[in-house]
Amino acid sequence: MKGGAAVPRQTALATAEEGATRHAMLGGDGGSGDTRQPIRVLHVAQSVAGGIASFFEEIAAHQSQMFGQENVTFLVPSGGERHLPGIAPTQLKQFGSSGRGPGPLLDFALTTIRTIGQLRPDIVHLHSSFAGALRVLIPRRRSSSKIVYCPHGWAFGMDVSRARKLTFAAVERRLAASTDLILVNSMSEHSLAVQYGLPPKKLRVVANGIAWAPLPRRDRSKGGISLAFIGRHDRQKGLDILLETIERFSLPHIRFHIVGESVLGAATGIASRPRANVTFHGWLDRPATLDLLRKVDAVVMPSRWEAFGLVAIEAMRAGVPVIASNRGALPEVVEHGIGGYIFDLDDSDSLGLLLGRLDPDELHRLGLSARARWESRFVADRMNLETEQAYRELLCPSAHLAGHSASALLGAAAV
Repeated sequence: MKGGAAVPRQTALATAEEGATRHAMLGGDGGSGDTRQPIRVLHVAQSVAGGIASFFEEIAAHQSQMFGQENVTFLVPSGGERHLPGIAPTQLKQFGSSGRGPGPLLDFALTTIRTIGQLRPDIVHLHSSFAGALRVLIPRRRSSSKIVYCPHGWAFGMDVSRARKLTFAAVERRLAASTDLILVNSMSEHSLAVQYGLPPKKLRVVANGIAWAPLPRRDRSKGGISLAFIGRHDRQKGLDILLETIERFSLPHIRFHIVGESVLGAATGIASRPRANVTFHGWLDRPATLDLLRKVDAVVMPSRWEAFGLVAIEAMRAGVPVIASNRGALPEVVEHGIGGYIFDLDDSDSLGLLLGRLDPDELHRLGLSARARWESRFVADRMNLETEQAYRELLCPSAHLAGHSASALLGAAAV
């Protein structure tokens, strides 16, 4: 310190607390050479199209920087690299296909077990239910790897019969015994897991996030309102609900842009009928989708179930409010009157009445608050740091507790 100036007490305590916590987390000896130890991570997914690919793209850069590119590997189906342009080819390992017949699934299981044996990762991070099912096959006695599972949406959270929900929940409870940590991406998914009997001590919430981007210049439509639906044309996403609402309420002052195609089944007949105020775009690439978001006043998400809803935070990042159903995590992500509007999916008139009352100026105001909500809660940096912290605490729980103890002692000293 220049001139022997004293360090203010609060600054010194803060510095000491940071150093003590870092020392404990790393298990270091207090020497000046302490650095965070790299973690070897293997991410496994039976299919990567859609949300899993977006998630992998968001975490790859951070984990490669923090742990070293050579320590972060993604096991994906052959052809999956097309969905992962931001991940280095050297970080990808592949198995035969994303088919769900006995042959492809057996190949997936055997390749996963073989890859774990070859890489000996510290963390095996399994994504979605098909990868999660491998938990009972991983030889724990011969491997020191910690098993982390992210369902990316519980099967028992789907709109299916109660008998199927209970069956899915029973399977997940059994698999939880072979899991060290279960990461869920919303509080609603956490609550649902506890409701169906999964162990709370193994559950941890890390909300999804997407990379920082400046607020784009808006090109709002004049003389009317433009809304977009972006997603698969399947029962979960509820496009049929939106189109039936347009049919019943007409809404000629609103122009609807429908992005996506049918993935899990044939498109319904109502989706194929022409309407003067509805434009079907098919799938758009990322630049075209972002360009569309600049031009619309809101995004509509009439989902029947939704573990999180990445489309919602992509819209909010662009300063576009979201009109969402009251299902799954959507009320938690959007928050009525902040990031957009929430409507009651059980009330068949709720969406139509809400759309009929939309005001362009109010939507513009909501767009600004939606952007602010995204900035404060759903940026990828937070998600990445919380995921890394979860890994480190799992690998060194005693150091984590020591870090808390050091913080408590330093806090007491400050009083």
